[in-house]
Amino acid sequence: MPVGVTVSSVENVNVTSGVGVTINTVTGGAGFSGLTALKTTGVGAANVTAAATTSVNVITSEHAATAVAVNGGQNVSVVATGTTTGTIAVGGTTAPVGTVTVAETISGAGNLTGGAIDIKGGTVVSSTTTATNSDLFGTTVTQGTVNIVGTTTTTAATVKQSATVAATGLTNVTETALVQWQNFVSPGSQTVGGVTVTSTGPAAAADVAAVAAGGTVTGLTRTSVPTPLWTVGTASSTGQTKFTSTTANSNVTDIVVGVTVTDPATAPTAVITPGTSSAAETAIVTWRAFTQAGTQTAGGFTVTSTGPATAAQVASVAGGGTVTGLTRTVPGTALWTVSTATGSTNTFTSVSATSNVDDIVLSAAFPTNVDPAAATLVQGQAQTAGDAGVTAGDVNITDVNAASTTAAGTITTATLENFGAATVNSGALTTLNLAGTGTSVNAGTLGALTTAANTALAVNLNGVTTSGAVTIDNDIVTLNIAGNTAASKVASLVAGGAKTLNVSGSSAVEVTAATVGVLEAINVTNTAGATFGSALATGVTFTGGAGADTITLTTGFKKAITMGGGNDTVNYGGAAATGGSVVAGDGNDTIVMSGGDAATASGTIAFNNTFSGFEVLKLSALAGNTINLAGINGVNSVSAGGATGAGVINGYTSGGTLTLTANANGGSYAANILNAALSGSDVFNINLSKSTLLAAGTVTVADVETINISAADAASKGSAAAINTLTLAATAAKTINVSGNNGLNLTNSNTAVTKFDASGVIANGTADTTANLAVTFTSANTTAAAAVSITGGAGDDVLTGNDAIDTIVGGAGADKLAGGAGNDVISGDAGNDAITGNAGRDVLTGGAGVDSFRYGLKAENVSATAANVDQITDFVAGTDKITFVVTGNAGAGAILDGITFASGANLGTNAVVLGTAISSATTVNSIEDVYVAMGVSLAALTGSNGGGTATVAQVINFANGAAAGSYLVINDADIGFQGLDDLVINITGITGTLASSDFSFI
Repeated sequence: MPVGVTVSSVENVNVTSGVGVTINTVTGGAGFSGLTALKTTGVGAANVTAAATTSVNVITSEHAATAVAVNGGQNVSVVATGTTTGTIAVGGTTAPVGTVTVAETISGAGNLTGGAIDIKGGTVVSSTTTATNSDLFGTTVTQGTVNIVGTTTTTAATVKQSATVAATGLTNVTETALVQWQNFVSPGSQTVGGVTVTSTGPAAAADVAAVAAGGTVTGLTRTSVPTPLWTVGTASSTGQTKFTSTTANSNVTDIVVGVTVTDPATAPTAVITPGTSSAAETAIVTWRAFTQAGTQTAGGFTVTSTGPATAAQVASVAGGGTVTGLTRTVPGTALWTVSTATGSTNTFTSVSATSNVDDIVLSAAFPTNVDPAAATLVQGQAQTAGDAGVTAGDVNITDVNAASTTAAGTITTATLENFGAATVNSGALTTLNLAGTGTSVNAGTLGALTTAANTALAVNLNGVTTSGAVTIDNDIVTLNIAGNTAASKVASLVAGGAKTLNVSGSSAVEVTAATVGVLEAINVTNTAGATFGSALATGVTFTGGAGADTITLTTGFKKAITMGGGNDTVNYGGAAATGGSVVAGDGNDTIVMSGGDAATASGTIAFNNTFSGFEVLKLSALAGNTINLAGINGVNSVSAGGATGAGVINGYTSGGTLTLTANANGGSYAANILNAALSGSDVFNINLSKSTLLAAGTVTVADVETINISAADAASKGSAAAINTLTLAATAAKTINVSGNNGLNLTNSNTAVTKFDASGVIANGTADTTANLAVTFTSANTTAAAAVSITGGAGDDVLTGNDAIDTIVGGAGADKLAGGAGNDVISGDAGNDAITGNAGRDVLTGGAGVDSFRYGLKAENVSATAANVDQITDFVAGTDKITFVVTGNAGAGAILDGITFASGANLGTNAVVLGTAISSATTVNSIEDVYVAMGVSLAALTGSNGGGTATVAQVINFANGAAAGSYLVINDADIGFQGLDDLVINITGITGTLASSDFSFI
């Protein structure tokens, strides 16, 4: 506007520009009378000055690296987008009145640090930065520092920034090759990556590597191509060097290795006298010396050397002599005779006495004297996309009277959401709100008043996590922390003047470390729980809330500790002093102790006199300690983080629990139930709780009839299933139940067990494979008349019976099921199962899936009295298999006499020949009748081939009698059926028609 022009009666002015905006409505040649609202919309920089009666709204796009400055005005709003390193300043020369709101959007593409935001003045001040990074290759956009300085009217300051995101990206990889050079045994060269090492004779690999790396060794030289593609590192004593590509961060063509050899000797030479009609042809052959292993041949006579040899020695052997390391090979039909040696020569005379024959043939052959160098490659790789990094900037909030010893401050509330290193300084501060992720908050100096205006401070934690300390001024005597919105975690709390710490709210609060030297009391009303990582001083009282609170005590504590409701945890620091006591309160409360502390505390009445209400004892580890649970409040649940010795836990009652969370590391556990020997129905629970494989070691439980084992992740839905291991010594146990979402390899020697049930093992996530849900159990019950039940779960179980009458059910998964000596009932249920009846008359059912019915040792499957005839109830021809286990079952143990089956890689040479089924009208009321009838009907049954290539199988169907049905006979090498030697299987349920292809060998 022209100089001297005054605009009046205009309340609203809107300025729009395609470039930056500069406007001063107070001075500068133009005057505005009555202006109440000023709005500018531009691109890039902005410089706006307005009167205290004019509201200001500055909008700028493509802010980039330019500066935005606003001075004066009331209720100032700045919106800047497309920012990179540009700055924003409000109130630099003239502070605004009313509210101040700044909103900045940083659009980064790589590593950059945003410009500062400086605000001075305003009543309620708010700064919001939104940052993005479009570069996905490990770079970071750092939001600029925000500085807020109040005036006498400023009461609240809020700074919000985008959350920190760690920059990630695959590390650049430059291709390398770890090269193993080889020994030289004669002259030659080795070349790797354009570097050639040439030898004039024998040389060790270590010397070759040293020369390749630039060293000097007599007899070895190094040459290189003019423009190397690789650099060579130092040599190792074992003959290795590391080659690094000169092209960084790229998958280059693999390094080239090669070898050339100088022949250590040439072929022999000969002086030939041609034959005539009256004289045989002759050749005087001069042999060469050997410098290494090889051969020389003349006229079909070959001299082979295992190493160096002189020419005279070669000639001697060629003429029929003997020299160590040299041998002579004579042709099958010799065309020449050889004389004894004369020096290094022999005279060869043609066997054709009167003709001019073909000249003698001379040759030499030498194996390569060095293998090509071996290279282990690490392929190069350019960095690939990862996560673009964003980091919150630092924050400084300073009251106008921060440095005054007499003037009161005005900023009562500071709010931070996502921040770097933050500083808040106001003597009037009563509320500090924290959210998001932050580095640290320094509120350690709240003004400089001689007498502090405030001695209490509310710190509201709204889902905040800090990596550093939250420091509070020593003038704050009462610190009120509230957790809301989401769980919060403060890495360190420094409140040197706080005497009372109150924790409220509905979201969990965790203070990992605390420096609170004069603290007297902690009062928790938080309903989600408060956790304090640092040990409470001996003079601090604690009153817990309804949530799950966690504290650590110090030995000799002398105040009352009341945990309240919730499942609380108290970390034991030592015995209480006079006045010290702990009341665990409601909930399932845990006392955490070392094995040694627990052993000591449980030995006297002192612990129970000062600690009460605990239900769980958590041990960091057991180191050969003996603990009496009656002395630890009579808890009936113990958790142990491993054992380095033989730990003994006495005083359990029936229904007690031992939870194992870490590998045993060579230790063991003995859990003893009080008066268990006087009851016949005791129960004990063993929990295996670890996110990865747990090697639990040995757990001994005496005089307990039922053992429940849970193999579950530490979390409700944790990592992929793993197969835990446990040795259980529970000689009185009759029932073992297994559940959870992990597999279990159970070592069992408990002979009284009649029921093993792992049907409770199921997956709780897609990562839980049937292979890792597998349960392995072998019955130890050898009582022949006992009835034993064994049930699998959802995994690929391995379940094995013993001498009892076993009923085995595999459940889901590809199970391996095997009976013992008894008459067992085995069912695969779902899955592709492998079922072995072993000895006894077993009933086998495959169930759904592709099943294999397996037969191995003769003693377990063949019997003259029909004692081992199994029954298959559901064979599906073309799907299921009758499988002969021949690998390792040779000789006397082979399933069929006189037959030697191929094994290993030759299994495919085994074969079964199945004849046409035979029908018999003979009445058979028992399996013994069947054997008699088959002896008649199958008297001429062809014997099987002794080499296993044509094993004869025959089906015979009996129509009459109680034992009627279909029987499969596998004949041995002898003609006719003989119960003593032939395998018989009763197939009562078959789908389809049995064929030779339904048999297999493993």
